[in-house]
Amino acid sequence: MGKTTISLLIYLLAGYWLLGDWKSLLMITFILVFHEAGHFIAMRIVGYRDLGVFFLPLLGAYVSGSKRVVTQRESAFVLLAGPLPGMILGALLYLLLKNDIIPSYGAFDISHERLMLFLVILNGINLLPVYPLDGGQLLNRVFLEEDGLVSKLFVVVSAILLGYLAVHYGIYPLLIFPAGLLFRLWRDAGAARIEKRIAATNIDTEIDYEDLSDQHYWQIRQILIEEDPSIRRLAGDHFNDYAPAELQIQQAVEGQLHRTLIQDLSIAAKVLILLIWIGSLATPLWVWQR
Repeated sequence: MGKTTISLLIYLLAGYWLLGDWKSLLMITFILVFHEAGHFIAMRIVGYRDLGVFFLPLLGAYVSGSKRVVTQRESAFVLLAGPLPGMILGALLYLLLKNDIIPSYGAFDISHERLMLFLVILNGINLLPVYPLDGGQLLNRVFLEEDGLVSKLFVVVSAILLGYLAVHYGIYPLLIFPAGLLFRLWRDAGAARIEKRIAATNIDTEIDYEDLSDQHYWQIRQILIEEDPSIRRLAGDHFNDYAPAELQIQQAVEGQLHRTLIQDLSIAAKVLILLIWIGSLATPLWVWQR
């Protein structure tokens, strides 16, 4: 049984334990799958590899994939492809209900009005400019310098805000997100030190893993062993030969080959994305007031 199926089953069990209502769970799961399907399809279109969907109990889901060269245009497309279809579907349901074109209840006796509200509200929340929500990632990749100081400060502020909301509303599982963001910053500091050492060797890291020479593989491997305790444990006594866990070390070496974010958006394109973003954030308010 694949990781996606196992994670979905655990997600459903945890969700039913929390909600105690299979209809609500089914509706929320549909919205979640619809959202992640948008990301998945968009990532496939722009050429991501090794795609996978993983469900997080009580939290949601995410799509993983790898692509060494990513443009801002592709990033915006992938990030908006998750929440926008849900917002559009919610707005469409609203219009159909308002004009009595569809009945009040649909499959499994689920209220269309409730489905509509959840579609626009949940996807609207996901577009808020808070990392790691889609809106936060959109702001970070399209409107900020992703590796710059302002971007790092933005991540810290997002972590503080998420931590406050989790404690204030008693939603303690959400604390995993600010903890993960702060851990990421700590890891980034170590990663910067490793990148500096690799750069000093003049190894070209702007290449695919298949093009990395054996000599450069072992050079990067040695630096990782010296700088990263987790890689040192994987290597054990095998500093100069293959370790039993070499596949994991290999993945770490591959991770040092930089993902390049190409700045390909004009000011006009950024303004258009901003308008789409603001319009999408306004949709829940538009539906709610009517």
